[in-house]
Amino acid sequence: LIAEAQRGAIRCHYYLKDWENGKKMALELLSGSSANADDKSFAEMVLLIVPPLVATYTSATAIGTSHTGEPTTPEALD
Repeated sequence: LIAEAQRGAIRCHYYLKDWENGKKMALELLSGSSANADDKSFAEMVLLIVPPLVATYTSATAIGTSHTGEPTTPEALD
């Protein structure tokens, strides 16, 4: 039952793009022995995909511009 809840939590965090919490849940699921192969593969995918995505979104939001250099804040678009 715990693995089921962890699986659901990982998938929710993944689809909501809540990368940090998804990473925490993936590590927690992998540390337990009750996870099946599908659960483990999804958790490993989250761990492999999350770091590059976090870096991409962090740098894009820190700069405040899109990939074309246009402003992204509502105030800048006025």
